[in-house]
Amino acid sequence: MEIKFLELKHGNMSVTDYEAKFIELARFVPEQVDTEEKRAKRFQQGLKPWIHSRVAVFELITYTTVVQKTMIIEGESEMSQKENGEGDFQNRFNRNLGFQDRTNVNFRRCKQKGHYFNECPTKKLDITYLQCGKKGHVARDF
Repeated sequence: MEIKFLELKHGNMSVTDYEAKFIELARFVPEQVDTEEKRAKRFQQGLKPWIHSRVAVFELITYTTVVQKTMIIEGESEMSQKENGEGDFQNRFNRNLGFQDRTNVNFRRCKQKGHYFNECPTKKLDITYLQCGKKGHVARDF
């Protein structure tokens, strides 16, 4: 159980779930969490890097305060993503794949030196919009 505790990471869990797992496993390693400062520091170590970096700037030494700040940061991030119409990385990635599902894009390259691909004088971009089957435009132009 000590190894599970030491390897515990926030990962895909919510902060609430991560804290519950942290408390559950901490019972087996009392020497790792026998002071407020140790408990707070260990909890921070397992956080997602982007949350850890935001919590670390507060230099918090009590476990309760670290958990509270972490929950606030996670909550603010979720609200911001909803307001901006963004999801987590996976949702944005899947939306980008949606573009590929609707179009058939074929880039032709001349493979000659002396210019970048986007500046190629012989570059041809064939795009077929799959909903209408016509070439030469994309969904935003339809």
